[in-house]
Amino acid sequence: MAYIYRILNKLTKKCYIGETKCIDVSRRWNQHKQTIEINKGCPALRDAVKKYGIDNFEFSVLIICFDDERFKYEIEYIKKYNSVVPNGYNLTNGGEGGGFQGKTHTEEVKNGIKNKLKQKFIDNPELKEQMSERNKIVMSNPEVRDKIKNGILNSEKWKKVVENMRNGNHKNSKHSEEIKNKISESLKKYHANNVKISKNTNFQRDNKLGKKIKQYDMNNNLLNEYTSISDASRKTSIQRKIISLYLRGKTNIAGGFIWKYA
Repeated sequence: MAYIYRILNKLTKKCYIGETKCIDVSRRWNQHKQTIEINKGCPALRDAVKKYGIDNFEFSVLIICFDDERFKYEIEYIKKYNSVVPNGYNLTNGGEGGGFQGKTHTEEVKNGIKNKLKQKFIDNPELKEQMSERNKIVMSNPEVRDKIKNGILNSEKWKKVVENMRNGNHKNSKHSEEIKNKISESLKKYHANNVKISKNTNFQRDNKLGKKIKQYDMNNNLLNEYTSISDASRKTSIQRKIISLYLRGKTNIAGGFIWKYA
């Protein structure tokens, strides 16, 4: 599954429209903030954030769709919100994608990726259970269900299935099952880690599943306490992976702070 998102300047109402395939969609927002901090990323958006301040920008998901339709929806929403410079922060009309656009993985590579993901859950049954519980929490949110439903019903694949059924052409009706399976598998991967995106999205995180951690300065003075690694990452803009590596003893550097489990 993929996402079309909007970054809105709450003061000027100008916005940036983007697309991502990140399972944890809020990670894309963190990526934007991190690239802006190092003076990279979209120049128009970067300059606006530096002028107005990051607190005056809001990240929200507009639609959830199939991977191969994300560029089409990106173009549509850029047009809908009139977000190309100077009216917004997009530099183009969208649909360009990255260097991999128009290409596909070989079956060998796909199977390799699939096997690695399966092994990850086999080796860590606790992680599998946490993911399952988080999915239940996310899917209990009506807004999430509506976004998924709207994305599917507006997709070209679903329209073809409906057309075939109306015309009595059942030979391709198996596509509906494929769509159901794809949705099911995608939702299994979707989790609530760091999923509180903005004030306008009512995604709720299950902090009970995370361990509380404490942040100290280099003189071992307590600075803050967080409900989870994700919570600390979101509030400090330090990558979640870096904090996690520090807590596991894999690195002795994590944003210039000392981190401990509470």
